[in-house]
Amino acid sequence: MHSQQKATGMAPLDRDIVAFQAEVEHTLRPLHMREAAPSVAARQRGFAQFACLGPIVLVGIGFLAVLVFLPLASIVIDQGYGLILAIVLPPILLLTARWLGRINAQNQQQEVYRYQQMIDELIALEPDEPHWTETRERLQQQTRLGAAEREQLDREWEAAHARYAAALLERQDVLVVICPVLRTDTRDVFTIARRLSGALHQAVQQGTLPIPLFPMLVATMSMQVIRRGVGNVCGMLNGQRPLAAQSAEQQAPMREPGE
Repeated sequence: MHSQQKATGMAPLDRDIVAFQAEVEHTLRPLHMREAAPSVAARQRGFAQFACLGPIVLVGIGFLAVLVFLPLASIVIDQGYGLILAIVLPPILLLTARWLGRINAQNQQQEVYRYQQMIDELIALEPDEPHWTETRERLQQQTRLGAAEREQLDREWEAAHARYAAALLERQDVLVVICPVLRTDTRDVFTIARRLSGALHQAVQQGTLPIPLFPMLVATMSMQVIRRGVGNVCGMLNGQRPLAAQSAEQQAPMREPGE
């Protein structure tokens, strides 16, 4: 998502509903996996962390290549070409080291930029929260992030979206948009996400629902709808009591006055 869209919090008007639904589904998968299969999600996070070590792995491969090259170098030296090898080899090693360092720096910078975009989302969701502005300014001065800092930012990002999603599911103007497309006959979170993303994207694009709209926000709303149940969410429409509360009241025993 473009930084301008994230900074303003407006709908992704340059993409159609299908593209936005695909982004929501892509964002939702790890959230759903974490809840449905925690062990699988933990393994996937481990793989992702290992992938971040790509430049280090390349350095190791480079050293292995040097070890393989040494026997060949001894043969070249025995043939009387040691001076040529001494002239050619150091520049090659220096260029390789610089190339690996440049790749590592680019990866680190891209990671920082990704978190800057995430903070832009939080500024759009909670513009009156100074912590997000301070974090954004701090990230602009950084060239890399440690593992602990990434985990902290991830937790804050998810928590802020969860707060905003819960608030949206209490708003009548939001329920008017999403409840007509929800069905109580499905417990599939991805079906819920497709219906929510389609309805919200259209409403925000038409200007009838002026809210920030991001894939993570819709994915979080979908998870909350599944946890609470469509009936309980849409039972708040027009001031109605949630279905769970109505059912509990109906099942409660009648008490005589004075008991």
